[in-house]
Amino acid sequence: MSHINSIDNIKYELNRQSQHVAEHWFPAVQGSYIDGDRYFTINCARHDTSVGSFYITVSGPNVGRWYDFAIKQGGDLLDLIAYAESCDIKTALSYARAFLGMENETAEQRQAREERAKKAKAGAADRQRKRREERERTIKFGHRLWLSAQADLRNTPVDWYLRPRAIRINELGHLPQAIRYAPNCKYKHTDKKTGEVFEGTYPAMLTLMNAGPKICGVHRTYLQRHHDGSWGKAAVPKAKKILGYQKGMGINLWRGIIDGKLQRPLSQCPPETRVYLCEGIEDGLSLATLMPEARIRVTVTLGEMGTQLLPENVTEVTLVQDNDKHPDNIEAQREAEQIYLAQGRTVRSYRPPPPYKDVNEMLMAMAKANAQERA
Repeated sequence: MSHINSIDNIKYELNRQSQHVAEHWFPAVQGSYIDGDRYFTINCARHDTSVGSFYITVSGPNVGRWYDFAIKQGGDLLDLIAYAESCDIKTALSYARAFLGMENETAEQRQAREERAKKAKAGAADRQRKRREERERTIKFGHRLWLSAQADLRNTPVDWYLRPRAIRINELGHLPQAIRYAPNCKYKHTDKKTGEVFEGTYPAMLTLMNAGPKICGVHRTYLQRHHDGSWGKAAVPKAKKILGYQKGMGINLWRGIIDGKLQRPLSQCPPETRVYLCEGIEDGLSLATLMPEARIRVTVTLGEMGTQLLPENVTEVTLVQDNDKHPDNIEAQREAEQIYLAQGRTVRSYRPPPPYKDVNEMLMAMAKANAQERA
């Protein structure tokens, strides 16, 4: 094997085109992002439903290194190719040489390859800039959409959607300030497999999302009235969608009410503050119903549970867990616990007692039992 085709040289060339390599085997999807030197995207080599647990380092001193927290696996770019192609290193070398144009490479071909690499790098930087600009436009649009929506949720489809879940907006003590109601919210979804496009206009529950002090998205739950007059999620392929994305995004859903007073925003919370972290708006509102004094922050996926940018005054975090024994969910909870412990915070966990799947299911059972007692 010539020096040009040596393993060290191949690894060097892969690292020089790290962004191009990363996007070739693990393309950018909605929600992909660059955080410092790391490129976060979906791990398409396994069943991965959300961005955040898998990254490839595309610049800096650790360029070429990758890691997937969900499967506890990582390595360099050659290992990444072997992983993506489900092959051994020898076969991965063949893939790499073909990708780099190194097979039987002449001096002219090498020069041409280096020109392609230069253009690929410039193209990747341009794509990254365009994605960043598009993300900012999307965030601003979502914020405008949320601001134009109705703040009073009482006697709206949002209220009627939550009531069968035993969540009574008018009994909470104050309205959740992050949630608004939009009577006519546009919906569009493209099926990635078939290319079929679903479009329409539906009422929607809009929830403002932030990462630290920065507004970074709006969560939309599309609603629809059923034949029996009740309200539920719209009959569309994906009734819950997000406009915008940033690592650490979540929802400051509930400030807490103590002695009849609404507490200050999370960004202004006093020392020794405890925050309850849970997945899902409905679970968060259920917890607020059961514990109105609690300060509650919500993520929309378990993978984001450990990424939340909490103020220093938050010294205790309670992770609210479902009774879901799926290994990925257990690992996400364990990872979040380790992250907050490493930040010097006290970490506790809460899980509703069996047979309840989650907090909302427990709340609904309690409401049903109370209604039967009154009857």
